[in-house]
Amino acid sequence: MPPVTRAEAERRAQAMRDVEHDDSTSEEETGEGTSTRAGSLMETTVEGQSGIMYDNRELSPSSWEQAVLGIDGDFEVDLCRENEGYYAFQVVEKAGFAVRIGSSRSDYKTPACTCETFQETKTACRHIYWLLDQLTPFYPNETESTSLPLNKDGSVFPGSTTFERITKYGLEKRAEQLEWPFIRRSETETTGSSDDSSMSRKDQVRDILSIFDDEGAMPEDYRPDMYADIPEELNDPKDIYVRQDLEATIFRLSVFDDIFFQRLRKILGPDLCASVYFQKVRLEARKKLTELDALIKNGPSDETEYEPNVNWCANALRTSVARIQSSLHARAQLGRSARTDAVKALVYILQEVCNRNKNVYEEIDWEREAPPDEEETDQNLYQSLIGNPPSEMRGHFVIDVLWGLLDVARAFLPKFEELVKMIESNGAPPECIAQWERLLIQLGGGPSGSGGTSAGKRAGAGDDRGGQKRVAVGRERGGKKRMK
Repeated sequence: MPPVTRAEAERRAQAMRDVEHDDSTSEEETGEGTSTRAGSLMETTVEGQSGIMYDNRELSPSSWEQAVLGIDGDFEVDLCRENEGYYAFQVVEKAGFAVRIGSSRSDYKTPACTCETFQETKTACRHIYWLLDQLTPFYPNETESTSLPLNKDGSVFPGSTTFERITKYGLEKRAEQLEWPFIRRSETETTGSSDDSSMSRKDQVRDILSIFDDEGAMPEDYRPDMYADIPEELNDPKDIYVRQDLEATIFRLSVFDDIFFQRLRKILGPDLCASVYFQKVRLEARKKLTELDALIKNGPSDETEYEPNVNWCANALRTSVARIQSSLHARAQLGRSARTDAVKALVYILQEVCNRNKNVYEEIDWEREAPPDEEETDQNLYQSLIGNPPSEMRGHFVIDVLWGLLDVARAFLPKFEELVKMIESNGAPPECIAQWERLLIQLGGGPSGSGGTSAGKRAGAGDDRGGQKRVAVGRERGGKKRMK
């Protein structure tokens, strides 16, 4: 017998209503689909979107109509997850409905749905039947029947429940095949980590919301008040609302509501957030360098509480590099695009530092009195970070992070070869140059990236500074600083 389409099922149901309206039990329309009156429809089959045939031998006419509407329906699963004793599925039509399938000891020993049809009839609705058809192909048919008998509770295999089938064969793999967002039970029991990330749920939400900050604040600097004021546990759903603060309300809702968080994460995934983060780090580094340049050009300003000098800028750039490294470690497995943005930020910082191998105070046109203990590294950004850094920092600036980005850094090989030439020309400790040479080899370049010049040739005998080119330390004009 050929399969029954949705239109055919509706036509037959209407015919039965017209003929038997005097002695049938009515079922009112709910607005969620075609209503039916109790009656007897001829035994038939319907083919699911999965290709599996189902028959109605165990169903009433009204249940059969729900089955046809569901199996032939246009739905999707927005989220599925494990819970203690049951599985939850967020089935989306024009509105979202939650379907729960549980064990015999749970509140959902027969599949349940939040739609109005199920709430009125307590029998499987179209959402349950549709979900059943999506799951059934993954679970072997242990009967010899050419069609599977549907039951009014939504089960299909004699002798076992849908929950038992899901538990036996697993939900995560099927969710992956169908591209359904999936949450493991361990993730539903905590508001902590998800996305295989070591970032807490609070950190992930703050990371997401900081994308929209007009001032480009880093996530760790974004709305500290909102982050600190959130309760550890939600005892009353009303606690989600923060008076006159939409951002804080959305923040709390995302932290405590798994479904809302997953929907938000589906739109603003880890890769997008990471890319924005690395771009912000790059902009932050540029801002610090611009402040240093402004100081050199105009002198100190009474409008700032700090002096953005060489040491200040060097520490700021170390912080920027450390932020990239810690972010790579904390985030989930990132795609090439996000990791490439990390490399771009590192290349920008390294390029700017290599271009600044000079005493920044040599050509100033404002008066400055140099501190008596001022050293070369206090006047030269390159020397402070690469050429002659503190002993514990030698050879580690930028390159430590690049070792974890080799797969995407290879695309920047010509730029790194150029930068290594600059480092060799400017001068750096032998171990620093040796590290860069090893990195170039890993990226597919030559031993030094400069046609064979090695660290050993660059480093002068007995010179622990690697034969680096020294920059003259000019003596600034004496007297008090003159403000312009």
